[in-house]
Amino acid sequence: MKTKNIYLIAIFLFLGTFTASAQGKFEMHLQFNTMHYWRGLRVSDGPIMASSVGYFSKGFSAFVWSGVSFTGNYKEVDPVINFTHKNLSITLLDINNFSGLTSIKYFNYDKNTTNTILDMSVAYKFSFMDISWATIIYGNDRIAGTSEQRFSTYVEIGVPIKIKDYSVRPFIAPAFTLNSKAETMLYSNNKGFSIVNVGFDVSKTLTINKHSFPISAVFGINPALNQASVQISVNLF
Repeated sequence: MKTKNIYLIAIFLFLGTFTASAQGKFEMHLQFNTMHYWRGLRVSDGPIMASSVGYFSKGFSAFVWSGVSFTGNYKEVDPVINFTHKNLSITLLDINNFSGLTSIKYFNYDKNTTNTILDMSVAYKFSFMDISWATIIYGNDRIAGTSEQRFSTYVEIGVPIKIKDYSVRPFIAPAFTLNSKAETMLYSNNKGFSIVNVGFDVSKTLTINKHSFPISAVFGINPALNQASVQISVNLF
């Protein structure tokens, strides 16, 4: 294993150990999604089961999120580290989408061949709105034919609204690259600033026989790709 790979793994282990010092507990979660819609992208057009397992606390979380489609065409396993303090949230996401790959090298972090995507995001909740900034800092977000990073960046602004027992949140999200040499980005085939996600999400908690099932739906349009999507999610436990 190359030295830089060891450094990246060590970072995750260190952050995970640091997380464990906070008050929290190990948990498992399972969710059903009618599709996998992420930042204006149809990652999976068909239904998926999404699971997560790890250590969760109020200020820190270290866990692994995984998604798999019913057909097996979509497969993803993502380690996640999250730090939250009051209204500020910082997340390091290691996206590993193995869909369509016959040979899987999970710990391959070589800049020329890695399939992983390291995404760093910062989010803040104001009293009337929330905003998040996410940039791909390393991995499979390269300028075609090179090992140079595009640094695809996604910025989302949402306005949460309470309507009876429903939480409604209209949102809009532009995307762009921080590398001026890039001709395209992860979220669209366009060069430069583009609106890649606009719509709203709705959530509520459904109670059946004293069991609570949080449910949510998102309607999103990606004008840059001329696509519209609806995803419905049910948290089973």
